Amino acid sequence: MIMKKTVLLTGATGNLGRAVTEHLQEKDYHIYAAVRAGGRLTATATLTPSVVDLSDEIAAASFVRNGLETFGHIPHAVLTVGGFAMGHARDTSATDIEKMIQINFYSAWHIIHPLYRAMEEKGFGRIVLIGARPGLEPDGGSAMLAYTLSKSLLFSLAGALNAESRQSGVITSVIVPSVIDTPANRRAMPDADFSAWVTPRAIAEITAFALESRDLREPLFKVYGKL
Repeated sequence: MIMKKTVLLTGATGNLGRAVTEHLQEKDYHIYAAVRAGGRLTATATLTPSVVDLSDEIAAASFVRNGLETFGHIPHAVLTVGGFAMGHARDTSATDIEKMIQINFYSAWHIIHPLYRAMEEKGFGRIVLIGARPGLEPDGGSAMLAYTLSKSLLFSLAGALNAESRQSGVITSVIVPSVIDTPANRRAMPDADFSAWVTPRAIAEITAFALESRDLREPLFKVYGKL
């Protein structure tokens, strides 16, 4: 079975992942979704969920391989899995940094490593990563050092991948949100101006644009809302 608009999506049960799933289904994509153990996602005609531990390199590679065998080619990937932690430099341990890198970087790399190779062989691919403003502007991330460091790696990865694949048709985009309007963020910052934040739907729409563009090169989308 070959579906021209198949997209591999991680974090499908999260606030952002759900918005991306809904929007891409509206645009006739078939979602091949990585779901963590205990995650609830029902298979439909446009959604194929699979339980996978993205911290496990072998398990993630198997997930990608199974998807390629099922769909023939996976030309699109949106990697939304991530985590957040506060902590100044004086309070941050190596273990704290390793945890954030595992969640925010390796969860993406374990998918990209096998999938990127397959995309290059086909001569086409679109990968979308979810960065963070502190990862791009570290002076704003002093109170969240481990998180800032882990997200900064995604920008370096995207740059390296785009440099390597200039002739192959594989393009890696990074979407850089400021604060995303989620229930968890509202609970954490009840006195904030929610109207200044970025909605998951807005990020989903930009994601679709990144997947569908043929002419972008080394794209980085700053989605800061009114902040």
